[in-house]
Amino acid sequence: MPRVLAVLGLFALPALANAAAPPRAPAYEIEQALDLAYVSGGGSRQRLDVFSPKADGKRFPVVIFVHGGTWVSGDKDFGGLYRNAGKNLARNGVVAVLINYRLSPLVRHPEHARDVARAYAWVVKNVDRYGGDPDRIVLVGHSAGGHLATLIAADESYLKDPKLRLTDKQRKSLRGVVSLCGIYRAPKRDEFERILEPILRNLIGDKEKSRFAKMAWPVMHAVGSGLNPCPYVFGNDAESNKQASPLSFVHKGMPPHLLITAAWELPSLREMASEYESALKKNGCDVTYVEPANCKHKTIPTCLHTNDHEVCKLVLGFVKEHAGGPEKKSK
Repeated sequence: MPRVLAVLGLFALPALANAAAPPRAPAYEIEQALDLAYVSGGGSRQRLDVFSPKADGKRFPVVIFVHGGTWVSGDKDFGGLYRNAGKNLARNGVVAVLINYRLSPLVRHPEHARDVARAYAWVVKNVDRYGGDPDRIVLVGHSAGGHLATLIAADESYLKDPKLRLTDKQRKSLRGVVSLCGIYRAPKRDEFERILEPILRNLIGDKEKSRFAKMAWPVMHAVGSGLNPCPYVFGNDAESNKQASPLSFVHKGMPPHLLITAAWELPSLREMASEYESALKKNGCDVTYVEPANCKHKTIPTCLHTNDHEVCKLVLGFVKEHAGGPEKKSK
């Protein structure tokens, strides 16, 4: 089932061929540590990669990057889509930690978010080994990863889980959240229907212009609707959907947010982002909402592969503003 959903491209993860070329020569050389377990005895879905600027005597801000994939597919590399973004962040003086998390249907909400919280706990306790400052962390997520990043920032119960053994200081190390084309509440059935329309159009063509598309559309639409991942990701009842929605937990004192919506975005996601922005502002939270030109939902992580793109400048600027830059290690 997850493989079929990935082919349909729900929430539109890109084909591997869409990944941009590696970025130009950086300011820092980088070091990497791959497939580190953040849960003792965990499998491949509970592992992470660390990309660090190579600079003795300095400590750097940290980005934890959460991949997208409709909660049913994707990984911390994805043919270079995310890994190249992590490498470019490291070249710019940021320790980038790219994480996997367990996927549906093997697990259901809230296990995806709990894995992100577990990865956060590992980072605050271990990232100093890789040149990162555990007191200066920014969460970044794409699509479903944006949902998970904002959810654990909004719902304090995740980082307050006693099993994580995090202190108040360690929880407050979260200095900001960046959501790239995120989802801010569990999509309703009618929203999923609207999201499905452009996906089908890309797959089989416009039903108003193509005889094949006109014949195939009803069948594909029925199949796509039947593959709606939300019931087995979040459950069918209203309370489960509420508990899975960052919008349900917005409160005063949340860390600053940067919300980026693609110029070419999937239906409903722009409206969700506007709702989330409004809720943050209503609660007096620091939030910036941007719709950069020349980016799409499915390829927006490639904008982080090069410093020339507006999205990369926005993210690096946000990290610097809220988590600082390289600092000398105290003796």
